[in-house]
Amino acid sequence: MICWWRPRRRRPTISHASRRCSTRDGCVMSADGGEGEFAPDAGKDSGSLHELFHSLRLADSLFPSGGFGFSWGLEGLFADGELRRGDLPAFLAASFEQKWLSFDAPFLQAAFALAREPARLAELDAELDLRVAGTAQREGSLRAGRALMGVHVRLGTPGAGELRDLMLAGEGGHQPVVLGAMLALCGLGRERAMLVAAYGYLTGLCSAALRLGHASHLDVQSALNAMGVRVAEGLSGPIRSPLEACAFAPLAEIAMLRHPDRTTRLFSN
Repeated sequence: MICWWRPRRRRPTISHASRRCSTRDGCVMSADGGEGEFAPDAGKDSGSLHELFHSLRLADSLFPSGGFGFSWGLEGLFADGELRRGDLPAFLAASFEQKWLSFDAPFLQAAFALAREPARLAELDAELDLRVAGTAQREGSLRAGRALMGVHVRLGTPGAGELRDLMLAGEGGHQPVVLGAMLALCGLGRERAMLVAAYGYLTGLCSAALRLGHASHLDVQSALNAMGVRVAEGLSGPIRSPLEACAFAPLAEIAMLRHPDRTTRLFSN
């Protein structure tokens, strides 16, 4: 008679030291249950996932990024009939190309590189301030940036307090500069930080359209999906220097300038 049952081999006893060992510490269990050797790849994967987790956290709408109360002209454009339901994909594409990629991204990337040099960050912030034409846009950028600094100070992000004190002393703190510096201080890599910032910019506009009732959740997801390739291509190419930064979004800027005179409004700009 053939017996298909095979006596079970007794597993070696795992020592207390090996029980304490985990992939988080950079070592793994061997196949027989004992303590394995240090696995560099496991540590690398863990670090990558750790960065990815915090990238998702920082890009998520649950994170208080300081931009919740701003539509960046979107509310006025809908109110004036310049935008209609269904125009969100085209508006996102134009805003990304003509405003974020050409203006915000250069300062964001420079701030990321200067994150641990507060004095030079303050100079960069002053340069951005000179290049913002509209009062409403300038005030919105400063309010959003200062709110973001306050969040990171309360969260205990290393270096956030020193940066906030220096920025507020000079009445600065524009959102692109603050965001670039904070993403670096949070430990993100440059490429991932730029992606988090781009995604946050686009989802902020989508959230405004959604709350204004001019887009559904499916409309928003469709518009964001259409932006995927455009964002990847934009971030894969060279980013301008801050001295070359420029934006061209006249209708949105005019809408922001007119916003304070509107009798009813949901957003600050």
